[in-house]
Amino acid sequence: MTPAARAKGSRVFAIGHPASVQASDTFYSFHMFMNAYDVEIVDENGKLLLDQPKNKAGLTKALADYAAIVKKGCSPASSVNWGDVDNNLNFANKTTAMTHNATISIASKWLDDMNNDKLTAEQRVQQKQFELEQAVKDAEIEVARARGAAQSQEIVRSTLSDAYLQYLWIKTLSDNPNVIYVATEANLPLFKTTK
Repeated sequence: MTPAARAKGSRVFAIGHPASVQASDTFYSFHMFMNAYDVEIVDENGKLLLDQPKNKAGLTKALADYAAIVKKGCSPASSVNWGDVDNNLNFANKTTAMTHNATISIASKWLDDMNNDKLTAEQRVQQKQFELEQAVKDAEIEVARARGAAQSQEIVRSTLSDAYLQYLWIKTLSDNPNVIYVATEANLPLFKTTK
């Protein structure tokens, strides 16, 4: 990408990488990363296996690699807030060169449109215009969300004090029935053992 193109805001990212907690594509895609590192979450009896060193190490590597794609700027920063359709919209609007698409919805849409003899050239243009307008609206929503999150974080950051953080820490510990809070010299909680 040339500096001139980037200055115009016409950057194309290598990948539309879903990275939000609300998008099902994030879930499917991250499972692929866990599979690549041979991570086993549960055994055939439903027993949790994440305490095994091999699985811990694999999960750590999968998470680091998954997050690195956004951190390195290979995917739009807004991908951490994407819903289920946003990676598809960014791909359709050519702001990403490729995207995860476990449900094959992009190919299905293109096939449906291609096989729909009833769509005129004008209707296809109108559809593209609608998709463009939707992408612009989605981008405006993402900017508004980001501004709101930034303002919220600034308010929280500016009002935090050491005493309030200590209060929250103690309150969180007191909500856990397995913790007995005793103010030790190191300020560490003591835990009840369970049988």
